[in-house]
Amino acid sequence: MRVLKNKEEHREYWLSRLKAHDKTYMKEAMLIVNELRKEYKKAYKDIEKEIAYIFAVQFEEGEMISDVIRTNQFKKTLKQIDNILKGVGASANEKITDQLLRTYLDNYSNMNDIFNDLGIEGNFNRIPKQQVLEAIKTKWSGDSFDRLLWKNTDILAKETKSSIIQGLIRGDSLKDMSKKLEYLTDKGSYASERLMRTELNYTINNSNVQSYKDHGVNKYEYMAFLDEDTTDVCTNLNGQIIPLSMATVGVNRPPMHVNCRSQIRP
Repeated sequence: MRVLKNKEEHREYWLSRLKAHDKTYMKEAMLIVNELRKEYKKAYKDIEKEIAYIFAVQFEEGEMISDVIRTNQFKKTLKQIDNILKGVGASANEKITDQLLRTYLDNYSNMNDIFNDLGIEGNFNRIPKQQVLEAIKTKWSGDSFDRLLWKNTDILAKETKSSIIQGLIRGDSLKDMSKKLEYLTDKGSYASERLMRTELNYTINNSNVQSYKDHGVNKYEYMAFLDEDTTDVCTNLNGQIIPLSMATVGVNRPPMHVNCRSQIRP
């Protein structure tokens, strides 16, 4: 059993363990993010092919732009773009959900190991998968992460289709339209990455709270990871002691904002 001599040693012990866990979980999450980046890149290439077809076939036949955007073929192209982006959205939803599920369970187990290391007994439970899924899909920020993901996908699809139509009306070249489409798909990729980072922090802290409850902890200290990227709100909360019963995400429990890294310790 580890013996910590004073409050500062106790704090440094927890901070080092929390940072180590966070680094591991973020590394795993970034593998998923990189996979999604590739999928968004492929989506961009697939959409580019759809637009190239319009330029190569329909304009070659001498049709006016106003006529082209009314053709069944053009409508099919827009539908195909919807399908391409929905496919990426579905993949992102599945991969992010699986990663959050694993992180919650791994972190809960790791918290139990820390308490055991410190000689603190608790009621460690095997949490049912469905309970974890309900926890990670809680509407803590106004919407559950999967609904936010689908909203982002819908917005991306609308912006992409609008960009194509407006580009045709302006007479943009295929090259110019491709650059705009690449920007939009990169934007969609970043939105998924930002969602992943923020939801990962929410999941880790949710798991922490459950572990603390199961070990009889009734209050926590807000732990900001202090460096040049730390926000003012997290810096101001750092070190504050808060009753577990008063924990409110976005008020006194992380995540406090998008891409938040802060955590809590007993």
